[in-house]
Amino acid sequence: MQFNKKYLFLAITFIFYVLLSVLIEPDLLYNYDFLIPWYAALYITKGVPLYEQPEFKIINGVPIDFPYHLPVYIYFLAALIWAFGENFIASKISLIIFVFCDAILIEHLLRKKLPEELKEKTVWKYFSLIILLNPLIIVFTFTGQFDSLPILYFLISYYFFDKIEGETNYKTIIFSFLSGLSLGVGFLTKIIPILLAPLIFLVLLFKKKYVETAVFTMTFLGFCGGMLAYLFTVYPFIEYLGIGWQIERGAHSMSVYFYLCNLKFKADAILVGVGMIILTAFFVFELYKKKKLDLFMFSGIYILTFFLLYRIFYPHYLVWIIPYLSIIVTKYIEKKQFRKMIILFSVIFIEVIAIILWYLEFFGLFQLPSWALLVVSFLNMSCLIYYLYLFFIFRKVPEVHE
Repeated sequence: MQFNKKYLFLAITFIFYVLLSVLIEPDLLYNYDFLIPWYAALYITKGVPLYEQPEFKIINGVPIDFPYHLPVYIYFLAALIWAFGENFIASKISLIIFVFCDAILIEHLLRKKLPEELKEKTVWKYFSLIILLNPLIIVFTFTGQFDSLPILYFLISYYFFDKIEGETNYKTIIFSFLSGLSLGVGFLTKIIPILLAPLIFLVLLFKKKYVETAVFTMTFLGFCGGMLAYLFTVYPFIEYLGIGWQIERGAHSMSVYFYLCNLKFKADAILVGVGMIILTAFFVFELYKKKKLDLFMFSGIYILTFFLLYRIFYPHYLVWIIPYLSIIVTKYIEKKQFRKMIILFSVIFIEVIAIILWYLEFFGLFQLPSWALLVVSFLNMSCLIYYLYLFFIFRKVPEVHE
């Protein structure tokens, strides 16, 4: 009976998402990352290859020089336009489907690891709804942010990696291939999934699964590396794909680095590289000590560390962090640690206020001086540091529940 209620709640939530997405007409100012890929996809259906669109489109009176995004999502949109015509509905509903798949898959991955006595607890059985009813997830979905698709590839890669455990036959080779393939496709949707690669590589290596390590690595690098090599030969604006084009948008992000010291892209690339190397060295140390690690939570540490060190931070990046925060909140509820939960909610509230202030300035609704934007960015970064602290606390597999 409870399962039926859960599916009913999921259906109602899905309808709610669809109504929001369908009723709100996309606008370039508020739906930039939806409209730019959509019009690039429209050009593809008219016979113009994606990376041969240097004089791109005037959208809502604003000239867009060229498509700035990696190819997978754009070609997916082109397939939708071929199938359903030149309207936004199918594209918007696809984003809803992706975010629902994300939430359900995360719930499956979590409950699979839980002791039997916890699997039947309501907070874990309804975990997908906890994610889907998060206001930030709702807003970023109906405004057209497509992060839910690379997150799905990220999760599928982790799902197949997780299935390798306990297998000793040819299936481990297949799962390694599928994990590398999904991560490669995810990377060509948005670069963030690449952050899972060192975690999978190192865990397989330390478990002496050398064939699986080689299969995963060659599949991942071969797929995304081959595509990137192709783009380098055909696309003169390759440096603007992924994170490179953020060179031009630093002044419009919640970036302490920009407002404090105007950190340039190359200098930040060094900062990110050094930081991720130090984190990986710590991860290797943890594996060497054979500590029981929650590898999914450790993937969140990689993502959040990247966001802390990268010179650009946009509020919709929180879509990547919210699932991990939802896990922590659920654990607080399950253990009745309400004081800690209130502290976390207070931090999230502070970050949301900072985001609202930033958006008021970003959309030109309220002008903030540079010092105020620095304060807003500092508040946001302080919240991210607190999340990272929690992620490190929860990185270990807990002992059996009393």
